[in-house]
Amino acid sequence: MSRNSVLAAGAALLCTVLLSSCSVTKKMQEQLKELPFPAVDMAHVKDGTYTGTAETLLVQADVSVEIIGGHIRQIKILRHINGKGKKAETIVNTMKAANTWDVDCVSGATASSLVLKSATAQAIAKGAAE
Repeated sequence: MSRNSVLAAGAALLCTVLLSSCSVTKKMQEQLKELPFPAVDMAHVKDGTYTGTAETLLVQADVSVEIIGGHIRQIKILRHINGKGKKAETIVNTMKAANTWDVDCVSGATASSLVLKSATAQAIAKGAAE
């Protein structure tokens, strides 16, 4: 294979990877915008432990949320599939302290933060629906 053929093949491969990456990024952004965040008055959430799940193309999470007396007592991360978003897991402490899922995302881990917040919001909403 000539040098020009190798360079052309390498350039074609690079273009394919970049286009694929852009497609994944766009799909991920769309999925993050569609995550559900049900609004719930914590005073109406019954005591109990509730589970929630949120998923996107690259980040998935399952959480367990324990509510006692209208307060978040504990948030357990049961599953968190992430790329570089491991540091987002600290957000559960922030949500617990604020007694709400509606907190700022962890810098540098926005996608994982949003997925964890959505899973938590959905878990809490189950307690209000019962």
